[in-house]
Amino acid sequence: MEDTVGSGREVCLDATNSRANNTNVRLWSCLDHPNQRWVVQEGHIVVEDSLRP
Repeated sequence: MEDTVGSGREVCLDATNSRANNTNVRLWSCLDHPNQRWVVQEGHIVVEDSLRP
């Protein structure tokens, strides 16, 4: 897969509206939505807004 940044056709890793374990993800247009913001926590890649304070 090639880097899409600056190509005019940027795509981001996108989770559906579900935050359940094993939710499918897809490549989708980058829209800066919460379901496209990811972090690494304890060796797992998770949607940022699913983290508990």
